[in-house]
Amino acid sequence: MKKRILTILLACALICVSGCVHLDFTLGHHIAVSSGGIRITEEELRLIALQYKTENESYYKPLFGMDFWQMKVTEDLTYEEYIREYYIFNECRAILCLLEIADEQGISLTGAEKEEASAAAEAYFQALTEDAKTFTGADAGDAEELFRAYMIAGKTVEKLIEGKKLEVSDEESRVADFAIIRLGSQKEAEEILARYQAGESFLTLAKENSLDEKIEYTASREDLLPAAADIVFSMSSGDISDIILAGDSYFIIYLENSYDTLLSLNHKRNLLAERRFEGWKDVYEEYLGGSELKRDNRMFQALSLSEDGDFPYTDMFGFIRSY
Repeated sequence: MKKRILTILLACALICVSGCVHLDFTLGHHIAVSSGGIRITEEELRLIALQYKTENESYYKPLFGMDFWQMKVTEDLTYEEYIREYYIFNECRAILCLLEIADEQGISLTGAEKEEASAAAEAYFQALTEDAKTFTGADAGDAEELFRAYMIAGKTVEKLIEGKKLEVSDEESRVADFAIIRLGSQKEAEEILARYQAGESFLTLAKENSLDEKIEYTASREDLLPAAADIVFSMSSGDISDIILAGDSYFIIYLENSYDTLLSLNHKRNLLAERRFEGWKDVYEEYLGGSELKRDNRMFQALSLSEDGDFPYTDMFGFIRSY
């Protein structure tokens, strides 16, 4: 499996949005998570879950089918359970934290921002397939409440990180695609290098001669050991390295693409999200220590991300940012 640069959706959503009011209790809606007087309903929870479901499936389903949801992250935890517990639930906690801070500091939506939230939510909801709408059980009003929550959360984060430097350069966020041949001797490596220079395909040579079954990789600088990163990220697309001795093996690296555009942009967004979170992490941790967080465990357990159907990736945050 190529290494996936996963997006932490909450933090990414908070990069470019503004405004909102806290989530209000609506008669007839079941509450998924609450803290104090602020609540996330089941429908809003499922809209958050839909974002994670469709993003992950857009990447992994073509590679592994729907079975990827049941792959083990640990001995006792499937990927589906991991996303549900460590991403979706944590995102709900972060939203509640930011909305409580917003209430305390009097941060709210302007009239114009409320109209933007309404228009964005309506456009987003109309873009969903029938399967997606059924999965969430939500309507456009539920989407509007959630959009307002994200918008005020973004506005609150902007207040908390005010004055802090958070830039991420294109170079430090760069993700590259490359291939590696590992061989057992200097002689073999010299022969393979000569055959490549004579016109043979690097990938064909790798598949036929490398000691490792895995040949192609996608990685950012911090994914690699410093020595390897220095080599990979000093090359240009189409370059081949000299023979590299590491331990008892000899390596040849071919750089297929020095800048994977989509993954580099995602990685840049992740790095910026991490730095933004560092700006308000202390506040968040203090909140977690003193909050009276409640959640409906049965509701979370019933949240099946592996449900099959027509679920194209529909980015709710793109709709929020477009208004």
